[in-house]
Amino acid sequence: EDDDGQEHGPQGRAQGHQAEALVRVATRSGRWRNKGDERMSLGEHLRELRKRLVISAIAILVAVVAGYFLAPYVIDSLRVPINQIAEQRNAQIIYTTVTGAFDLRISISVTIAIVIASPIWLYQIFAFLVPGLTSREKRYTFGFFFSAVPLFFAGAASGWFLFPHMVQLLTSFSAPEEGTLLDARTYYDFVIKLVLAIGIAFVLPVFL
Repeated sequence: EDDDGQEHGPQGRAQGHQAEALVRVATRSGRWRNKGDERMSLGEHLRELRKRLVISAIAILVAVVAGYFLAPYVIDSLRVPINQIAEQRNAQIIYTTVTGAFDLRISISVTIAIVIASPIWLYQIFAFLVPGLTSREKRYTFGFFFSAVPLFFAGAASGWFLFPHMVQLLTSFSAPEEGTLLDARTYYDFVIKLVLAIGIAFVLPVFL
């Protein structure tokens, strides 16, 4: 009886209420609260999402500046296969609009920025979603992430080294006396699609 009284007495009940107040409950969005079973409101979810989006956007914008200065090196790499083709016949990259060269440089800058800032915006996605997942969901998520992301970047790198050979192969179907005039924007889109396609192809085994 003394043991029961000590356990269920006022002091025990106070300790129980205090422990309950300190219990941290994870909502589905992954946010933790220190107020028992209280869950975050929709407004709090949206504010947390906005915070993550703002951090990601700032990281990408800063990386765009770096990408702008790296873009000329990418453009030089894009010219390599065209210069090799030009040794045999007329081949060149052309801009069909007044702002074509500037638009292309901005597009390349944004692409570089997304790659450079990927550790930050990927972390923000995980920071928002993962804490609210179950243990089993976390295992699947981390397993997919740490296998798919390296495979994708490996495939994208392979696509980047492959694209000069693809350009030479596809342009070789034209007769030697015919010229090859490539719109810069169309040419860049082709290279990006090729790199992404090979990158995604490397990830497919993860789904099998």
